[in-house]
Amino acid sequence: MKILLVDGDRQVLESVTAAVQLQWHDAEVLIARSGEAGLRMFFVHDPDVVLLEIALPDLSGFDVIRQIRRVADVSSADPDSTGQ
Repeated sequence: MKILLVDGDRQVLESVTAAVQLQWHDAEVLIARSGEAGLRMFFVHDPDVVLLEIALPDLSGFDVIRQIRRVADVSSADPDSTGQ
């Protein structure tokens, strides 16, 4: 399983990476510290899961997920999501 973490805070990335690897030993964790980097990694690596911060340094997390939704068959953990 490939998990892409997109967050501007290094400590958050390290903590979430450690937690993921404790739970799923075979998981490959991909890390991006900006929205643009996250989008590049998404399109290159085709992760199974994306964990995304909303307040990124360059793009908002909402902008990132909108771009991902344009090209990918994705679902959202947001129960109010309309998929648009």
